[in-house]
Amino acid sequence: MRGWKQGLFAIAIVMASSWPAYAQSGASISGVVKDASGAVLPGVTVEASSTALIEKVRTAVTDGSGQYRITELLPGTYTVTFALTGFSTVKREGVELSGSFNAIVNGDLKVGNVSETITVTGEPPIVDLQSATRQTVVTHAQLDALPTGRNMFNLGVLIPGVTLTTGGLANQDVGGALGPNTLALGIHGGQTQDQRMTMNGISLSTMIGGGWGGGTIPNAAGVSEMLFDTSAVDASLSTGGVRINFIIKDGGNKYSGTVFGNFANDSMQGSNYTQRLKDLGLATPGGIVKNWDFNPGFGGPFVKDKLWFYLSGRSQGANTLVPGQFYNKNENNPNAWAYVPDTGRPATLNRSWQDYQARVTWQANAKNKFGFLYNIQSNCFCPFGVNTLTAPEAGNDQRFPLQRPIEVDWTSPVTSKVLLEGSAIHRIERWGAMDPSTLAPGMISVNDQGPGAYRPNMVYRAAATYSNNFNSTFHWRLTGSYITGAHAVKVGANDGWGSSDQTTYSRIPQQYTFFTPVGAAPTPNQVTEYVTPYTVSTNVAHDLGLFAQDKWTKGRSTIMLGIRYDHASSFYPASTLGPTQYAPTRNVSFPETPQVSWSDVTPKTGFAYDLRGDGRTALKVSLNKYLQGFGTTFAIVPDPNPVSAAVGFGNTTRTWNDANHNYIPDCDLSNKTPGANGECGALANPNFGSNDVAALLNQLKFDPNFQTGWNKRGYNWEFSTSVQQQLGPRMSMDIGFFRRWYGNFQVVDNTNLNTARDFNYINLTAPADPRLPNGGNYVVTGFPVVKPGSGFGSFVPANVVKLSDDVGRQISHWNGVDVNLNARLQNGFFAQGGFSTGRTSTDNCDVIKALPEVAYESNNFFSPNFFTTMPTQFCKQDGVFLTQVKGSAGYTLPKVDVLVAGTYQDLPGVNVEARLNAPFLPNVDGLQAIPGLNGYHLIQPGTETGGRLHQLDIKFSKIFRSGRTRTMVGLDIYNALNVDTVTGQDNGYTPVPGGQAVWQVPNLILQARFIKISAQFDF
Repeated sequence: MRGWKQGLFAIAIVMASSWPAYAQSGASISGVVKDASGAVLPGVTVEASSTALIEKVRTAVTDGSGQYRITELLPGTYTVTFALTGFSTVKREGVELSGSFNAIVNGDLKVGNVSETITVTGEPPIVDLQSATRQTVVTHAQLDALPTGRNMFNLGVLIPGVTLTTGGLANQDVGGALGPNTLALGIHGGQTQDQRMTMNGISLSTMIGGGWGGGTIPNAAGVSEMLFDTSAVDASLSTGGVRINFIIKDGGNKYSGTVFGNFANDSMQGSNYTQRLKDLGLATPGGIVKNWDFNPGFGGPFVKDKLWFYLSGRSQGANTLVPGQFYNKNENNPNAWAYVPDTGRPATLNRSWQDYQARVTWQANAKNKFGFLYNIQSNCFCPFGVNTLTAPEAGNDQRFPLQRPIEVDWTSPVTSKVLLEGSAIHRIERWGAMDPSTLAPGMISVNDQGPGAYRPNMVYRAAATYSNNFNSTFHWRLTGSYITGAHAVKVGANDGWGSSDQTTYSRIPQQYTFFTPVGAAPTPNQVTEYVTPYTVSTNVAHDLGLFAQDKWTKGRSTIMLGIRYDHASSFYPASTLGPTQYAPTRNVSFPETPQVSWSDVTPKTGFAYDLRGDGRTALKVSLNKYLQGFGTTFAIVPDPNPVSAAVGFGNTTRTWNDANHNYIPDCDLSNKTPGANGECGALANPNFGSNDVAALLNQLKFDPNFQTGWNKRGYNWEFSTSVQQQLGPRMSMDIGFFRRWYGNFQVVDNTNLNTARDFNYINLTAPADPRLPNGGNYVVTGFPVVKPGSGFGSFVPANVVKLSDDVGRQISHWNGVDVNLNARLQNGFFAQGGFSTGRTSTDNCDVIKALPEVAYESNNFFSPNFFTTMPTQFCKQDGVFLTQVKGSAGYTLPKVDVLVAGTYQDLPGVNVEARLNAPFLPNVDGLQAIPGLNGYHLIQPGTETGGRLHQLDIKFSKIFRSGRTRTMVGLDIYNALNVDTVTGQDNGYTPVPGGQAVWQVPNLILQARFIKISAQFDF
């Protein structure tokens, strides 16, 4: 009862509040109108007109303080007209709007006839005096001009402070060489699930991964602008990371279109395979094979001023070589058990993508505008997952055979002060890491970990498992704005629901582990059995938000206040696990089960002040609370889905002595014979394939205190303060300080382990090595290990997911500074860039002291061989300051009409760790050795990075004009400096008797310099 009262109270606060939106989803024009004496004029009719508007014009009336505001405007060039009986009409032309920028356009009226029109001009404002949100706008002109892969991730990483949270430098793109890869952007210590992608303001993401992404990437020809909000984002969504909003092209009263294409292949690329890389152990450098992009768009009126359309499509591909990897000469040979590289056939990754999009905009009447968008996409990364430790035949085909967003939106300016908006989007997505059609039947996956393997720990012959998944998502939002001159109030609601069905399957439900001695034939020592197929399903019932915000301008000050109520709830559908090859008697059913039900209230505050009163200097301060992204996956890790708890990691192992060398486990592998038999040992997991529901569910479950209630969801607070200064016409600089800190961390408590009773703490001496800190030979202290008497290698896990606050104090925060410059000059020159520096600090010492298992880095929470690779010595970490410098610029040379543009990124190098791969001999409490485990940290994570990346990309485009047509023929030069920066490496530290340890062997480098030819025809 108490929870319902809190919920109703929170809703009442939201709906009754006089606060709403301080960062509108569209641009706005506002100002003050005065007469010749300086007195304010109420009742002035203000019109903003543009060819970007199908309704042609939007209207406001000044209030008692002489202020007006027109919001939710599309990007374009506007004419603002001021009219009042008894005064001459004043018209201001050339007001340029983009993103959510608020342009200040004041009016000064003189007594005269209303039929007399005075046209005034002036430089467009560049400092936003009424918003604390930090936003970067990428116009279509910039998209066309800059040398990038032409998607939001290639462009977003050019913003100072923005990082790739999925893969880091390993996903550093050069000229579209990675193709249409879905990634996540972070800023100021943000996390992957903080990102949100929206289309015309409504969520475009699926609900997987906490709702951060999905396979859909809007094609460039159909997008008018891309907006990147990176700080002090508004209350319209719950999360506070990077928000990417795509403004879709509507068409227009004139037919227009564009056709873009580019191409590159291996003959257009040089080499950066230097002696340095060879000395580091990189076998081959990789490179591009073929890269292309074809992207047309066309739109115009079905009926002028009434019905517009825009059609666009895209075909894109990127085929690359895999550094250091080759096809297997024994590929698809069921009788061959060794990997033999075919050095004449380097391994490749092939990516292709198709997109078809249609947008229709209908102005039904003066008060109602409707939009409809239909998009269908498919792609194939075939093969995928191939790298130095995965042979091509052991990869998978990451297919997205169906992605289909359907979006509708409605806008109604009921009066000059009241604006209503609504939109909805439905997405379905079929995707998965599927089995390749080229793989022969009967191929069993092998992982050879022995020193005699061609490359120890490499997987070949086949993958052990594959996946086939289906997601369905629906989002809606409704907002109402009440706009006076001084106030811009917005209230709104949004909700989403969806489902995720993730099926894991195998061709053959087993994998062999070899430990091949030097010079010996492939030698089996273990077989892994899989309990496939199984499907893990999660449904989100609500991702509901109610919000209210206000932007109140008084004099030189603007105060922004907001509040948001969120309710997130989800459940696991009823499911059944039937018999499989190695669990022939399994028959387990689970009823529909609640997952979580969380409620939160989060405040939003902001302040902007015109320091000098001249519109050129703005002081901005904000403090906002945001929530962790919620969805069908990653909202809880690990997720106590009954199916997940029942199957564990979906596998178990048996030792295997292949005495007759026939590469067949001569034993009963099924769970009908769980003990040792024939050549095989006992099942490592006694619950493998069990029908004991209670025992299965006890392996992983929720703490009831965490599962439901108020303030249980992960959150972060963000504080920012900055000064934005206009340096000259169309040029500004912004300097800001930012702090972000997280809370409500999730931990896993294995209740079958007791800290004092079941753990020992042991130390490790780092090898002597000049590459290690202080030359090595130091002691790393505090590796927790389960005592043999407590069941090392045989205990049954009983994991409970709970909040870390119930255990001890845990912190994670980021502090840093950004400096940004922006210029868009009338002579065709544009530039933006700057630098960002900051560091992350974490401390979970209290938690690890109470729950040593928290230091266990493996995701396999069902492993009985418990041993932590992160020592307690590193429980408190203060990372180094990571600094990045970025910039982009373009200029059209007059007379010759040649556009020169470039981008530059100076980034910290790849993360460096030293994870010892060697037998561990603790000799503690009877435990003489820890078999099969490695990866012990020798240096504190986050304190070392490799060589910095310096990436310069340049584009030259010759422009030909004829009437209403424009043709650009371009030459792009990527990695113009031809640097050989390592973007991925093996951080394993493997001692070599009598020699230098193998460490920091590169497995990825920046693409070598290559050129691309391009052409674009606009009409």
